[in-house]
Amino acid sequence: VLAAWVLGKALVGIGTGWAARRDAGPAVPQRGVLRDRWRFVATIGATNLVSLLNYRATLFLLERHGGLAETGVYSVAVQVAELLWLLSSAVTVSAYHRIGAPDAQQAAWTTLRAVQVNLLATLLAAPLLYAGAAFALPAVLGPAYAGAVLPLALLLPGIAGYAAASSLSAYYTNHRGRPQWSAGIAGLSLVLTLAIAAWSIPRYGAAGAALATSLAYGVAIAVALALFLRDTKLPWTALFSGRRAPQSGPA
Repeated sequence: VLAAWVLGKALVGIGTGWAARRDAGPAVPQRGVLRDRWRFVATIGATNLVSLLNYRATLFLLERHGGLAETGVYSVAVQVAELLWLLSSAVTVSAYHRIGAPDAQQAAWTTLRAVQVNLLATLLAAPLLYAGAAFALPAVLGPAYAGAVLPLALLLPGIAGYAAASSLSAYYTNHRGRPQWSAGIAGLSLVLTLAIAAWSIPRYGAAGAALATSLAYGVAIAVALALFLRDTKLPWTALFSGRRAPQSGPA
């Protein structure tokens, strides 16, 4: 399964690179330019690695304390909860070009609107996802997976809040050229998750893992939003405002 996953990712990457080179035509960067960007590329790669660990760290701790059976049930809760990120990813991808616009005002307001849509969509979808999973998991996978319902309920608030991370990461990386900011947020979340889970998992098992994840995600996304607002000089009230971005030039 892992080999198939890696192969699929590799083929998509190769195909995307080929399509990008074809579309770029004579504008393809020279090798010397690409060599100068290796730190930027390496930072993004490290950020993705830290993010992956952030999403899966509790599985290793839970397996150590609760065994494979409990970890397997909990992993299903994690996979179901992360379905919410399909919504946020779609929003971020659709706005990615405008988030990366050279105009700072346009980039900031596009990111802000993407964050608002992401949070609204995931918060509205979370109860529906929970209701469907509470019925479907035991019915489809078997009675043993009823144990995934409580961890799922504890995971969903943090997962829904962390949906804003995709748009913020696009802003840090694509507009500001600072992928290390995204790495820092993911690293903070990872450290908090491990610290809380070290206390909660031995006491509450899978529910403790879910609680640790949700709390860590909540703190990390609050820090990410604070960093974004400070960088764009927007007030906190802008997060709850429906006001349109001021026009910076002719339509």
